[in-house]
Amino acid sequence: MSAFECALLAPDDGEAGRLFMLGFGAGREFIGYVNAYHDGYVNDFKPKVAVIWNLTSGPSVDFILGQICANRVNDVYEKFGSDWEQKKMMKQDMYRKKNYALLGK
Repeated sequence: MSAFECALLAPDDGEAGRLFMLGFGAGREFIGYVNAYHDGYVNDFKPKVAVIWNLTSGPSVDFILGQICANRVNDVYEKFGSDWEQKKMMKQDMYRKKNYALLGK
């Protein structure tokens, strides 16, 4: 989930693509685990990962990941105002403060 947020805030298209694919790959692995070990997931993780409770069902893994990505994009954009320069500065600041450049390296 964090990688999708990171991709949105990335300073350039290359970094955005890298972070999106990192989130996409990790998401596929996670959903694969949920599908393969449903009982273990329900007992071990579901109570602790409240944000994902309703996002692990859908017609395909890609659809589920699309829902998760859209959720993260929506949450980030709610923090931004309508001023483009302010958005640009906020994106840079969030990316830097959360050390997103280190994710997946």
